[in-house]
Amino acid sequence: MERIELTNGVRIEVEDKSTLLSGELHMVHLTVTFSVALDEGDVELRRYCPAGRLGMTRALNKPGVHARELGEVKRALKDSFIATNKAYMEHPKFVDRFKHTCLARFKEEEEKARKAAIHEK
Repeated sequence: MERIELTNGVRIEVEDKSTLLSGELHMVHLTVTFSVALDEGDVELRRYCPAGRLGMTRALNKPGVHARELGEVKRALKDSFIATNKAYMEHPKFVDRFKHTCLARFKEEEEKARKAAIHEK
């Protein structure tokens, strides 16, 4: 696993979960998790994230990669994701926006589950 720590506290972790399909063909499967630590002011978020670290995971896949190209394809997928997203994640307002968006999403999912439970009764 590779870990990158950004200056604003965002942690990016890249894990290789690639598998052999058959012969010399592989399914490249990388999971990229970016996360931020919660602080004392994140009381509502701690309810949904008691571990104290809020994260999101993205899967990067490429099927049918020949063994001789495996290393290069993995590097290219990882480098492309990081190049595309790093400047966004390093923005001074990213952490607050990420926390706000996640909290809104948690509340929305909780409300949907509550409504679904009411209709099941």
